[in-house]
Amino acid sequence: MLDEAELVAGHHTPVGRPGTPDEVGHVAVFLASEEASYVTGQMIVVDGGNTVQEYKVGN
Repeated sequence: MLDEAELVAGHHTPVGRPGTPDEVGHVAVFLASEEASYVTGQMIVVDGGNTVQEYKVGN
């Protein structure tokens, strides 16, 4: 469950909404799968583009 500040911050991401636990889980499942067998030494950020946005919502 997200509090009001997290909901507001999520709407200011490039994706325009907060992420879900399932979205993070799908990435984890992919990385544990045979399809990711050639992926090495990567940082995969699951944040809806939050790290590249210019506008940051204050606390």
